[in-house]
Amino acid sequence: MSNKPFVLLQAALTPSEIIAEDNPICIYIDAIRASATVVSFFDMGVKQLRLCEDEEKILAEDETIDRDKYLICAEDVPGDCAPMADCSPSVIGVRAMNMLKDRMILFHTTNGTRGILQLYGKGIHDIYVGTVLNMDAVVKRVVNRAIEEGRPICIVDSGRYDCRIATLDDAYCTAKLASRIIDLLKEKNCPYELMDPIKICLHLLNGFENTFEAYKASSTAIKCAAHISTEDVAMCASENISRFVPYVSSIDRHGCVIIDADIER
Repeated sequence: MSNKPFVLLQAALTPSEIIAEDNPICIYIDAIRASATVVSFFDMGVKQLRLCEDEEKILAEDETIDRDKYLICAEDVPGDCAPMADCSPSVIGVRAMNMLKDRMILFHTTNGTRGILQLYGKGIHDIYVGTVLNMDAVVKRVVNRAIEEGRPICIVDSGRYDCRIATLDDAYCTAKLASRIIDLLKEKNCPYELMDPIKICLHLLNGFENTFEAYKASSTAIKCAAHISTEDVAMCASENISRFVPYVSSIDRHGCVIIDADIER
């Protein structure tokens, strides 16, 4: 029998669809806009992010938070900057900010936080944050690990409505990353198998001229058009502008998702 490495490539269009017993290495996507904002914060020199579902609750409970070192990123339900926040999760806004080096970020993201907590609850702890901004970097990291450890890769979409329904923007982003994963596996002459959700997503690549056009057509962008500018959607669709690979390092005692990052060299 051959001992040649083999990689199974899966997709979960919402976190609940993941096959936990396969123990996959995951790339978590919240295409518009949490994943792109997370990557952008690290590009701007941020030290660490804490994802939460309620920034006011965390600020009230966690006495260790030093407001001189923390920046609060949160939006209200309509999509404007929340009352206690320093900024909203705008990629353009984050990339225009100064004095972020070594800052800590408390980032309120509903689907991003909730989906990762769901994965942790299923015993899945190898989770990277991916988007087209850091596509090549995160794909390289995950593919190398999958080959070395003989484990599947699963691209997990956050979806909308508390991670309950799939979205076009996440699924198209999944297709872009899956296509790059396949290319890299071919370059490494590594056999692979595609599960049906990956095959479904890959067909989306023929339906749109590019990532920006797919994102603009998504319900995420259309429903939030009054609060998410076209320019910000375009920034979320920018490909390979970051070498940072954010990863979930832990869940803290307050239920926050701790995100750290490395640079892929």
